Amino acid sequence: MTVESDGGPVRAIAFVIDRKSRAFVAGVSNEEIADALAVAVGIWGLMADYLYNTVVQLEALGIHDSYLWRMQEMVAERIEAAAAIAD
Repeated sequence: MTVESDGGPVRAIAFVIDRKSRAFVAGVSNEEIADALAVAVGIWGLMADYLYNTVVQLEALGIHDSYLWRMQEMVAERIEAAAAIAD
């Protein structure tokens, strides 16, 4: 899709879901979300990588999203814990 920016139109990828879809899940805690994101893999790669790259790129644009950063920290903690168990 094309989105507007201060520099003019920019091509972007948007991930959306219909909240009425059976695929939409409501009422999930942040802990459950972090558990899922720590292990989720899609056709475009690891969700943990996507989350990390998102927060880093937002910061580079001067956008600090404290919720996304906290989620990133929670996901990283789970990945580190799983790696420690695997060792």
